[in-house]
Parts: sequence; structure tokens; C-alpha cells
Amino acid sequence: MDPIQKLMDEHRVIETVLGALPAFSASLDEGQESSREDLAQIVTFIREYADAYHHGKEEDMLFTAMVKAGMPQDGGPIAVMLADHEQGRRYVAVMGQVAAGEGPLTESEISEARLAAAGYADLLGAHIMKEDQVLYPMAQRLLKPEQMESMAAQFVKYEAKKGAAAENLASMATRLAARFGS
Repeated sequence: MDPIQKLMDEHRVIETVLGALPAFSASLDEGQESSREDLAQIVTFIREYADAYHHGKEEDMLFTAMVKAGMPQDGGPIAVMLADHEQGRRYVAVMGQVAAGEGPLTESEISEARLAAAGYADLLGAHIMKEDQVLYPMAQRLLKPEQMESMAAQFVKYEAKKGAAAENLASMATRLAARFGS
């Protein structure tokens, strides 16, 4: 397994949900009863797949390997990626608060959900591009073959624990994309 390719493949899954966010936001005007439930599914996907599963691999395995190979953690590309992850979590927290409410969405909640969804989609779209085009190629140049093999082994162990859940979440991404026409 090529761990960098695996992370890039996960980006494609994440992008399916990012592509659904504009149509989801537009659907909020229709006052659908399912809006909170739809938002809760989006939040679940982001928290469990994009953040815990994907960003977890990056933060705990890739970034750690890159720091051990000499890249600074507190400055440069890794610091930027970590800051993006934290900003994304703030957007998702807002969406999560709205999803946790009861009854039809209020105008204020619609506005909050829209702003957070748009902010998250813009942030993560740019973040993915920076990783695919800058950070991952840097990692491929910086890390020695044995470091990549070690990271691949870590990924296999991690995925053995999380595999079924990740597959279910990837299926959720497909359903969300189909529901919101992305």
C-alpha cells in the first residue's frame, strides 16, 4: 500500500461531501423537516471520516514521520495543515450545534449552518489541494522508503481497527452526494 495514495483516495471521498454542501445549503430555504437529520449526517461524516479517520492518520502518522525526518511542526506546511484542521473543527462544531437542536430550523440556525458549511467547504477544498499538490509530494521526497513502509504498516493496523466504520462512512458520503446532487 502506498500511504500517500491512500490519503489522496480518501480526499476523493471527502470531496463528494464537500460537493454536496452547496446543494444542502440551498435546501435549507425549503424548510424541510429532514434538514437537522441531513445536517447531523454531514457532521457525523466529517467528524468520523474526514477528521478522526483521515486527519487522524495525517496528524498521528504522516506529520509525525515528516517531523522525525526534519520538517518543523511549529512552522511551515505542517503548521498550516494543523491550523486548517483546527479551523475545520470550529466550523463543524457550529454545524453540530445546529444539528443538535429541535424542531424546524430557525432563520438564525439556517444562517449559521450555511455560513459554517460554506466556510468548511472552502477551507477543506483549498486544504486538500495544498496537501495533494504540495505537502504530499514533499513527504514523498522527504521520507525514505523504509519510513513509507513503516507508515503503510501503521495504516494497515489503523484500518484493521476502523475499516468497517470507514466503509460505512464512505457509503454515507455516496448517499449524501446522491441526495444533494453532487
